[in-house]
Parts: sequence; structure tokens; C-alpha cells
Amino acid sequence: MQRYLQKGGAAGKVYVASPADSSLQSLLHESFKIMELRFANYDHDGVGTLMFRELQRELSLVGFTDMEKLEDAFQKIDFDGNGTLDFSEFICLLYYWVNVGDYSQFFRHTENAKIVHQAFNLMETSMIRYDADRNRRLSKKELDAFFTDQLPKTVPFYQKVFNESDLIQPPQGESEIKFPAFMYLIYEVLCEMPGSSISGKFRGISFKPAKATPGSAAVGENSEFWKELNSAFSVLEADFVRFDQDRNGFVDYTEITNAIPPTRPGYDRLDTLSRLQHAFHQVDLNQDQTLDFYEFCYLCFMMTQNGSYLDLVHQTEGAAKVKKAFINIHTCYRSFDADHNNRLTYDELEMFCNSQFGIVPPNLQSLFGEIAQKSASAGGQVALDLVRFMKLLYVLVCPTAQFAPTRYSPGKRTVNQQVISILKPPKSDRPPRFKVVVPSKFVKEKLLGQGGQGTVYKGKYEGFSVAAKTMLGNPDAHLLADTLREVDFFLKLDHPNCHFLLGAKTTLENGGIMLLTEICESGSLFDCYSTKRLRFDRCTAWRISKECALGFKVIHDMGFMHRDIKSL
Repeated sequence: MQRYLQKGGAAGKVYVASPADSSLQSLLHESFKIMELRFANYDHDGVGTLMFRELQRELSLVGFTDMEKLEDAFQKIDFDGNGTLDFSEFICLLYYWVNVGDYSQFFRHTENAKIVHQAFNLMETSMIRYDADRNRRLSKKELDAFFTDQLPKTVPFYQKVFNESDLIQPPQGESEIKFPAFMYLIYEVLCEMPGSSISGKFRGISFKPAKATPGSAAVGENSEFWKELNSAFSVLEADFVRFDQDRNGFVDYTEITNAIPPTRPGYDRLDTLSRLQHAFHQVDLNQDQTLDFYEFCYLCFMMTQNGSYLDLVHQTEGAAKVKKAFINIHTCYRSFDADHNNRLTYDELEMFCNSQFGIVPPNLQSLFGEIAQKSASAGGQVALDLVRFMKLLYVLVCPTAQFAPTRYSPGKRTVNQQVISILKPPKSDRPPRFKVVVPSKFVKEKLLGQGGQGTVYKGKYEGFSVAAKTMLGNPDAHLLADTLREVDFFLKLDHPNCHFLLGAKTTLENGGIMLLTEICESGSLFDCYSTKRLRFDRCTAWRISKECALGFKVIHDMGFMHRDIKSL
């Protein structure tokens, strides 16, 4: 649970807010400090921004369930509409939250939640005096009055920060700064104060795709966004090659899951595998259980949307580069989708290139023709969905890279035999129960297992394949009574999703105790996952889970509780 607490300077410690006094300045100072720590704790890749699904997942892990309320607040605060929150917007989200809910899910330590609540309550009553028209915007004159009256010790630093920071200036043609800029201004000012313990980690960060200036030298491959994409795609190439263990130009589900460290905490690993299985199924459109490089890129995007790139790619040198590029690609895709149909036409693509690269690359139209497809969402026009938009960007920015079409041409892929697909349960050939079991009739074939109380063999009994359990040594009266109860229970249990007892000898003479059961010819789930390294496809896994649940229900309906669930 430590992961979900805001961390202090030393590993394993939790910082608890302790304001010097009850003044607005002291309360805001401590609040900004713990908000920095909390934001950094959410931002696992260290990019400086949060996606909605990322925040949603983090809060759900600590018990928050009102996702409709969270989404509504997120949309109100995501002022630029890019689907992410930078630190200034995160501050505003928490400020807005004071009127929506409590802070117990955001700040696990009650004192931290209390301090943030007090700071924002006092901030609201103080700021409202200067916002005459209640539009959540302040002019320079109103700002001067606010800092002079409410934060008098900060005035010299306020003037310096306001004059130097481009992020705080009013939008072009306007005379007032918006509320996020106002909150961010206070954060910057308190970072500047002598003796401040706020790290200032998120100062000067503007999380928007860098635009190019047409006519300047920094256009095309020299533009900032082009360089950013090139760097991120290089990381994705290296990570894809690392996953592709058999070097066939594809990665399959087994190759990816084998790379997720088994030493990761149980819940983290289970959560990652669950999200991975869902994302893999969506990306693998032709259901051949393999992904080419372009599909792998989209899988990484989906995993990064509601988690960390490091969840999927444990050993990588560029998690922050990839996460930032994905967010900027998604932001641009949404921004230039003028008709909001989740597709980009060629005209919209041209506008994107002019804005972000400063030019329309000469090969853009030919690449668009090769990659785009007719789309019903775009009214039958040829257009790009997000997957193809990513592919086009890769081919455009990395024309000679190892996965460019001139060097990489994925052919027909065969179904990965390491993934088991059995969509319907196999028919059971259960023999009738044996009324009398004679141990001498059992022909041993193979030892299946041995425990503290007995041994299990595979073999034949009257021509049928069975598993036979025999007792070690001379069982005492207590063990004999347990065995009788076990036999009595299994004789009552007859369900296709439960292990079937074929017969039993429960006396000690003439060969001793022996229990005969049906045998699992294909082995156990443990054999599949740990020994053979096999995996079930999504539909098969759901079928098996449902059948297990049906078996448990029968046992519970009989008035019994299962104490231990095994995969055998």
C-alpha cells in the first residue's frame, strides 16, 4: 500500500504536511508540496502529465468507485481538451474537488487531506473578493491586489515570476489570466520564496506538442516534434526487438508475458496481465495471437493510457520519451479531427503537418494513399484511424529504419501454438462408479504426485484410465476418519465441472485404502502455465473461469466450503 501514499524524500517514508501556522501562505506551501509528491507518485513514467484512465486506475486501486463524478471533474478541468492533466490542471482538479468530494482517496494520510481542504477553502474565500465578475479570471490589477493583501511576503517574487514566465501571461488579445494560470502562478511564487521546501519539479513545464514555425530553419526533420517522435520510435524499436525472442518479426502473447518479472508484487502483476490480455485482444484484430511492429506500438499506447509504459516494458531506457510521444500523438489526433469523427482525412493531416512540422512533406500524399482506408465514420472517405496515424508517423519520420516498409514486410502469420484455444469443453467419457474397489486390479503406469499422507498414480482399472490415491504407512484413526468423510462427500458430488470419484476402498486389509478418480489427460493448469509455458486465449480463459465458478457453486449449495483452491 506504500505505493499509493505520497512519498517523501527517503524511500519508504510518507511526508505528512506540517504548516508553520494557519496563514494562507503556510497552508498553500504545504499543500503544493504534498500535491507535487502525489502527482509524481501517479506519474510513474515521469512525463509530467496524467491521462484520465491513468488517474482513474490509480484511484480505483485505493477504493474510489464514483468514476462518473471523476470523469465530470476531469473534463471540466482539462481546459485544453487534450485528454490529459498537467500539474497546473491537477492543482485545479483538487481545488474543484473541495466542492465535489473528500480527499481521502487522493491523500491517504488524513492530515494531508485535511491540510489541502483547509488551504483551498481559505483560498476560495480569499480569491473571490478580487474576482469581481466571478468568471474565474483575474486582471493584472486584481492580481496585484490579491498578492498585496493575502500574500504580502511574496509580492517581490510575484512580480518577478509574472514578468518572466511565459506560462502565466494572458492569452493573446486578452487582459486576464485564467484560473489554472493563477493557481500555477502561486505555485511558482512559493517555489521562489527563500527557505521554500517545495521542489519545483513541475515549474516551467508546458505539456503541449511543440509547434513549428513555417519558414524557419526548425521545420521538417529539424522540428522539435519530428525529433521527439524519432526518439520515441527508436525506443519502441529496441523494445520490440527485445520481446521478439525468436526473431521472426512478430511478438506473441507468451513472449510479452514472459518478460513481465515474476518477482513483481502479486496484485501489480495480476493487474498488468489483466489489462494486457484485454489490450492484446483488441489490437490483434485477425486473432492470430501475434503482433507486428505497428500493432505492438498501438498495444503500448493502450497500456500506457491507463498505466505506465514500465508496466509492459520493464527494462527500457526511454519510458518517459514514449509516454510523452503517445500523449502528444493522441493530443494532435484529437485537435486536428475537425469533425470529431475519430478519423483524420488528408486535409486534416496536412493541417497537422503544417502546424507541427512547419511543412507538408513531399511524400505525405503517397504515404496517406498507402496507409489510409475508406471509413464509414468519415462518411466513406479515405481516412486514418489512430492506429494508421501512428503507422504513418513512423514511416514518415523513420523512412529508413528497421521496420520501415522498404525493410520490413510482415507476411502471413501462423497461429502461435503456445496459445491454447478450446472454446467448448471437451466431452467427458466418465465410466460408471465402481461399487467395489480391489487394489490388486489397479495397474500402475506413472507416478503423478506424492504428499505427506499418500501417493497418486496414473494407471488402468478394469480397462479404464484412472488416478489412484493410496495411503502411506498405517493411517491412524484420525486420518481414517478424514478419508471416510472425504469419500462420503465425493460420492454425493456429481457435476461435470467437479472432480469425479469413481470408487473407493476405505478399509485397511487386503491392500489398504485406495481412492479412484477420473484423470485429467491434458494435465493441470499449473502444468500449462508454469511447466509448459502455455497460455489460454481470452475466450478459453473466461470459459474455464466460468466452469470453475459453477463447480464452486455446486459445492456451496451442498453446504460445504472450499478451504483451498488449487490449479490441479
